[in-house]
Amino acid sequence: MSWPIKLLLEINPPRDVNFKRWFVALSLVSIASCIAFVFSLINVFSDWKYELQQLSLLFVILITVLLFSFFLRIYVYGLYLSAYHDYCYNREGVKKEWSEWATKQAYLYDTAFFIANKSDVYSMLRDVPFELKKDQAVIFDKVYTRKEIFYELLLSVRQTLLALAHHTGFDMIIINEENSSDVNDIRSLWARLEIDSEKLHTVLHTPISYEKVISEIIDGDSLFTKIVIALKLNDPTSENVHVSDFATINIITNRNLIGDVKPASYIYRPHQFLHNDLQDEAEKHAYYQPQIYTSKKVWLGEVAGEQGSYCSKSLSTLCHVSNKHWDMAGYDLSLILGKIESQHSWLILSLLSTASQFLKSPQMTITNCDEQYLINLIDNIDNTEREV
Repeated sequence: MSWPIKLLLEINPPRDVNFKRWFVALSLVSIASCIAFVFSLINVFSDWKYELQQLSLLFVILITVLLFSFFLRIYVYGLYLSAYHDYCYNREGVKKEWSEWATKQAYLYDTAFFIANKSDVYSMLRDVPFELKKDQAVIFDKVYTRKEIFYELLLSVRQTLLALAHHTGFDMIIINEENSSDVNDIRSLWARLEIDSEKLHTVLHTPISYEKVISEIIDGDSLFTKIVIALKLNDPTSENVHVSDFATINIITNRNLIGDVKPASYIYRPHQFLHNDLQDEAEKHAYYQPQIYTSKKVWLGEVAGEQGSYCSKSLSTLCHVSNKHWDMAGYDLSLILGKIESQHSWLILSLLSTASQFLKSPQMTITNCDEQYLINLIDNIDNTEREV
């Protein structure tokens, strides 16, 4: 969903009072009034004495009006100036509060993923030639059971789980269609990891989106670390395959746990919104999460053709509006992953975490998720350590 915050308008300060102009106007009217009054006293102009007296009175009234207007202008200027300073003060306070909300992070302690061997991720990271997989579903070479995949994923992050188990318990979230045997399978596999069974608090399935899960972790107050598993398994013998195979596991929490294990990456608050709102929402995102300007690569997930051009144009406009230089390049994830869908956001998280560690720089993604765009930034160091 779109962030429940908005851009704060810049307003111009009130125009200063032009004292020189007011002084000149008052001086000219005063001099003219004096001349008319003096001439009315001289006998030479006795024929126009009445008219000169009336003119003098008119000038006196004009001076009074000018003085009243001058002091009114000073008063109104003071009101506007006070309101302007109040707005700027409140605006900075609101911006700071909303920026702190937008730049909150989740801590990714470990990640592992499985994709078909045909997908050469590291070639793309090294900017060397690789075989294109665009518009095709890339699947595993053989059939894996869900239990086999679960075990391989858990085994891949076992050392991290063992280290974290001294400081925290775990909730496991499975991002997939519900399978009644998953809970028992996970419990039995957990015992094989030789980790206290009481450390695994709950195992549950959820259909909610990547953005919502990460946001709930960031904003939540749970003391349990989340183990998020997402997978898509196709039958290699099937001809009706629409999306690429993958399996991934991510260990995420909303707090920096004390211990020997440091977070592998930091997940900034994700931002999901409708396609038509890309320009406005991207500007809002950059305004409150300026760390995106530090990313050198922008990974586009299922964003190609006209959508890709629209994204590129929006990012270019963003640089112009913000008056910032952004040295970044866009990469199409479907070139290495093939056909992907919203569920692959968890795989993209794993890939971006790997890329941020491999390239030692922040990684940003714009992913097409169910008729919406998702913007997310992954970094390998804390934002307090990086100058924006």
